[in-house]
Amino acid sequence: MRYTTRPLSDRTWLRADDERTRSQFKVSWSQASDLLERELEWIDGHDLVIEIDIREQDLRLDGMLRANAKPIGAPAVVVAFESQHGPLLYRSDAYGWGSWGSSMEVWQHNVYAVAKTLEALRAVDRYGAARSGEQYRGYRQIGRGPAIVTDAPMTARRAAEILVRGARVNTSERTREHDVDAFLDGDLDRDSVIRLAKRNTHPDTAWPGIPVSFDEVQRAAAHLRGER
Repeated sequence: MRYTTRPLSDRTWLRADDERTRSQFKVSWSQASDLLERELEWIDGHDLVIEIDIREQDLRLDGMLRANAKPIGAPAVVVAFESQHGPLLYRSDAYGWGSWGSSMEVWQHNVYAVAKTLEALRAVDRYGAARSGEQYRGYRQIGRGPAIVTDAPMTARRAAEILVRGARVNTSERTREHDVDAFLDGDLDRDSVIRLAKRNTHPDTAWPGIPVSFDEVQRAAAHLRGER
């Protein structure tokens, strides 16, 4: 399952520690992520972002968690993605402890809770209790969402511009425009440009004054992966 990990962008909705319960889920992370991926496929979900209570430095260049990274506070998660019903966002902070003997991290139990919620919502369509997609309305992102919505719509060219600006730090505007065209035409190696853009914008290795953020680079790369 492809997704981008980000630090929590909003903490105002978090529960108090004593309001969380112990999870009863008896699944592995592989099973949990498989269910989430399957449910996203049903509604054409893409550009998946999972927000966790971590620091920027806990992220690798590819946007995944470092091996030793742990949530610094709450086990809460925000799961956000684009879909055929528009941008959707789900929060889960119900579980503060994993089930006995579980191999999953607590935050992964909360991701699984989102996957089970999506599964239940899909059943509404199956049994005809609502018009198609009506049950997702309450989860649509309104205004500037924390994980998906940006100032400009993400297109292939916009994604290429972000990646080229992140990778080609010391080039002129004219050269960058040429590189964007070359990138889109396949004359530049996409993977190399993406790797360099991530390295140049990651908090651990960022160039001073870089014109794009690591988050923008992550979203641009995810958008282009979805087009392949």
